[in-house]
Amino acid sequence: MISRGIMVHAGAAMKSIIFSIAGIAMLIGAALSALSTRRFVQEAARAPGLVYATPFGGSHPQIEFVTRSGQKEQFPQGGWIGGYKVGDRVTVLYRPEDPRIGASIDAVGALWDGPIFLFPMGLFFCLAGIFGNRFSD
Repeated sequence: MISRGIMVHAGAAMKSIIFSIAGIAMLIGAALSALSTRRFVQEAARAPGLVYATPFGGSHPQIEFVTRSGQKEQFPQGGWIGGYKVGDRVTVLYRPEDPRIGASIDAVGALWDGPIFLFPMGLFFCLAGIFGNRFSD
């Protein structure tokens, strides 16, 4: 028969493994997201843009810009940004081959929100997996 102490220890070990795996997955996601964003920033075309609406407040502005080829585009901007008002001028980064996909304003919270969120979460989960059992007794 398995004693209760062994079962508790096995459960705590399993929690540590799950937290560690989740943390590692988040850190890998943060790294991949950062590399993708870095490449986008290096390769993107830039254009002046204008906030033309803020239907959900200054944290979710609607942006319009004109591409190098003269095509007018509009997109909603998300991310960890705020304080934008109608009429604000922004710099837009976009892929010249497909400006509708992935256009973003040139702001840290708009471009780097994925890695900014995933890295600390991954670090927390890894540390919880490594040191969590020390605090459960």
